[in-house]
Amino acid sequence: MRDKVAERDGRGATETKSPVTETSLKTGDKVQLTNSKSEKRSGTIKADNENATYQVKGDEIACIGGKIPIRASEPARTANLSSESETKPEDKTESLASAGGRSGGAPPSGERRAPPGMDPDEFRIREQTLEKLRAHPEEYLAEYRAQFGNVLNADEAATLFDEYNKNPAKYRVAIHPAATRIRDELFRRALAEQAPEGKNRVVFTAGANAAGKSTALAVSGSAKYAQVVFDSTFSNPEHAKRLLEQALAAGKTVAVVHVSRPLEDIFQAMLDRAKHQGRVVTIEQIIGSHGGSAQAMHILSREFGHNPNVEFVFIDNASHAARIGTLELTALRDYTEIRERLYDLLDAEYQAGRITEENYRRIRGRDRGQPPRDPSDG
Repeated sequence: MRDKVAERDGRGATETKSPVTETSLKTGDKVQLTNSKSEKRSGTIKADNENATYQVKGDEIACIGGKIPIRASEPARTANLSSESETKPEDKTESLASAGGRSGGAPPSGERRAPPGMDPDEFRIREQTLEKLRAHPEEYLAEYRAQFGNVLNADEAATLFDEYNKNPAKYRVAIHPAATRIRDELFRRALAEQAPEGKNRVVFTAGANAAGKSTALAVSGSAKYAQVVFDSTFSNPEHAKRLLEQALAAGKTVAVVHVSRPLEDIFQAMLDRAKHQGRVVTIEQIIGSHGGSAQAMHILSREFGHNPNVEFVFIDNASHAARIGTLELTALRDYTEIRERLYDLLDAEYQAGRITEENYRRIRGRDRGQPPRDPSDG
């Protein structure tokens, strides 16, 4: 079932659009319950019933004072930027009030565990940036709008945190949860707002990491005629479909702009970006985003291709001058040979001294063994 996300009403309260069956509240939460007879009851949660579970069968719950419930399809909790759910960054579009491990707030730090592959320092930075966002959500959202306008990109959002700017290669993964929350909340708000005249349009980008999506947006001028641009890889087909459905349900027209580029060119572009911006992704992430976005295009074209409110644009970025292509650019393929080719290219770059050992290890990934002998060792 597609998630139904809570939306703000005109009075500043927040209401779900489908019945909430269960909710956990915390001390001080002001609530308004509306039952099936349209009878409203208001009150404030006290300490003695803070952790109670409320059954509101067939009713809707509104949380007053800026607190936002989770989707109606899940057990709902009210929280002010509670800790993040343990999902892949692009698995859902969430509001900034997202469910934590305990009702009504972030779980104690002793209960938190670093995800596999994340060292203690990275985990500390992840929790630290999430706490900053919980404490000052509106400031971060306003700063993003001021710097980047209507193009929503998690990598740009990451630059709002000093921790990321000090070492993008090391902390990109750690800060990604906070960055995606900023992107996703701005997107949620954009869908709830009335667009300026002539801009009732949502643009989604698709394509592998470092395929040139941001450049394609700038060249095509897509952002200029859109209310909002969701700039991502679109490599999770289920998530991509959900985003399109949300945009259409909000009364928007949709354009999906897919950018194709040869994987060797993508790999080189990623290395160049690492030198200048410090941003790296693993070879497996490059391949996964390339194949995932191609699969998503086939699924979305099949399901939405006949919808007059949805447009698909395919850009071939294989040459010096990008050109318009067709769905054939996203032909599904086997990655066995190119995967090994990219690892060989990475080894060659490291042995030639053109990339640091830290970036080599991060691009190679934690499961591919040790680097070759450092050329500086003689």
